[in-house]
Amino acid sequence: MFFASREDGSSFSASVFQKSDAWVISKSRIDSDNVFAVWGGNIYMSLTRSSYQTAGLNGKKSRYGDKYLISFNLRDPNFHIGTNQHNRFLFGLQQLDKLHPDLEYSVTVHSKDANFVSEYLSNVKEKPLKTTVSERNVLVPPMSPPEVPELTDAHSGAKVDVSQKYKDYLFENWALGIQEWVGLASIGAGRIASDDNVDSLFSQYQVEDGEPANVTNIQVVGMCPLLASKLKQIGEQADTAFFAFTAYGVQDTPYSWGTKEHQFNNGGENDYTIVNIGDDVLSFETVGHSDMYI
Repeated sequence: MFFASREDGSSFSASVFQKSDAWVISKSRIDSDNVFAVWGGNIYMSLTRSSYQTAGLNGKKSRYGDKYLISFNLRDPNFHIGTNQHNRFLFGLQQLDKLHPDLEYSVTVHSKDANFVSEYLSNVKEKPLKTTVSERNVLVPPMSPPEVPELTDAHSGAKVDVSQKYKDYLFENWALGIQEWVGLASIGAGRIASDDNVDSLFSQYQVEDGEPANVTNIQVVGMCPLLASKLKQIGEQADTAFFAFTAYGVQDTPYSWGTKEHQFNNGGENDYTIVNIGDDVLSFETVGHSDMYI
């Protein structure tokens, strides 16, 4: 068990979780199994009723099924080896470890902390990040909100005030069009290529008012704790008109969207897309049927 103290008094939790942004998640199903996850210095557990009773730790009832949620802030100044809180925490994990002696985990850590993984974790299946980069020439739709047309009365010629509902309608259609285009670009769809020759019999989609441009597609597979900061650097350094970012979150995680409880049932979606257009940002969220979301 990687939270246990060693003979010298050190532990993985003290060495890594309290000092870095290591991410850990167990390879188990959120709706039916015990799930353990760590990020941001916090450990989150989603336990079945029997496991919750065995652990003897304080938690709360889940919104989904017969599960219970427990969390600990490993960076709390009062949470360190030798304190009652830490001892109670380790005792509970020791009971759970007896139930899952061979439970596997996926771990992502900073390169400077990589030695702790092999030193403390014997049942970790290391999954290095996989990055794929491609570039092609495609038709890009207008990346600015549509201007509201001026309307006049057909008889009097007087200017007609445009309702907010109609303005929202124009904006929504434009935004959903951008989302659809980003999705097609991310899968390398031929329908948006500058030299598109897809038969309209098979696809009616067209890039309205599209202009040819070179677009770079970067795909990263794995848990990415540094992704947000890297994206910020790219946005600040790159001289581009726009960039879009789509994240497919871990489906079997106790929480999504910060501290909003998550479940896999009814889809398990935990995804979002952000499109940065100059000073404006479009945000699209895809969540599970019953999830609490932002």
